[in-house]
Amino acid sequence: MGAVQRIYGQAIAAGFCTADLEPPHQSRWDEWGKTHEDPRFPVYIWEEKGQVLGYCSLTPYRPGRRGLSRTAEISYFVDYSNHGRGIGRSLVLHTLEQAVALDFHVLFAIILEANQPSLDLLAELGFSRWGYLPEVFRYAGAWHGQVYLGKVL
Repeated sequence: MGAVQRIYGQAIAAGFCTADLEPPHQSRWDEWGKTHEDPRFPVYIWEEKGQVLGYCSLTPYRPGRRGLSRTAEISYFVDYSNHGRGIGRSLVLHTLEQAVALDFHVLFAIILEANQPSLDLLAELGFSRWGYLPEVFRYAGAWHGQVYLGKVL
């Protein structure tokens, strides 16, 4: 879990990659890890030469509501020294394939509107804009929105 936390911490420090403004408390990481013990909600790791360079996860959407059980949120993060190598694309493509095998019908991603690289990548991989929440994220003295991207599998 340490490498995942390190990579996520890079995203927080970069800004506009996550709505977290500081690293989550360990109890939140413990909860995140417990969620992903469920085989339907895996975390896929990209590793080279023993180093974790990225990860992609599927997370339940509104857990406990059985009518939504075939919908999941996809999230991915890549070590900043390895951006531009196609790791994110490969992780998302693999996760899309696995999501079909896991019997998901819909995947969605919540992306900050300023994160154009992620918006572009997901659009290239067949996600489309399903929603927009204006001014929900306060960062660097200004309000920013979140874009909901979805894909029917």
